[in-house]
Amino acid sequence: MQTTAENVIVRKLPGRLIELEDGSFFPLTQPLVRRSSGKYTRQRRLAVLNRWIRKGILQAIGSPWLPGFWTLSLEQADRTLVAIKKMHLPVKLLLSVTSAPMDGNKNWFSFKADPMMSVELRWNSFESYT
Repeated sequence: MQTTAENVIVRKLPGRLIELEDGSFFPLTQPLVRRSSGKYTRQRRLAVLNRWIRKGILQAIGSPWLPGFWTLSLEQADRTLVAIKKMHLPVKLLLSVTSAPMDGNKNWFSFKADPMMSVELRWNSFESYT
């Protein structure tokens, strides 16, 4: 994070902070997925996913409280992964929003979002986000 306002906000979010070599911070959070009112199999999958999240197996880079604010570039995603490994965090699966597909990167898999949910997210600063 660059500005004072961004640093104040990111330090108040639940979860851990990951600091990259360039001094930027990214939150590492454990968001829970809401239960679906749909089919039984969908509810079971969400229950398993929530168990993984509670155990720390699956974590998200960014924060559900500020959705889309941390859209990582491919380089930032790789540097964040290196920082997490250096911190010896027991994270097995990471979820992140990136600015481009992670095709060809051995450490990441890409899943396209629902096309009805496509939103151009290009924040230049915390002030432009708010």
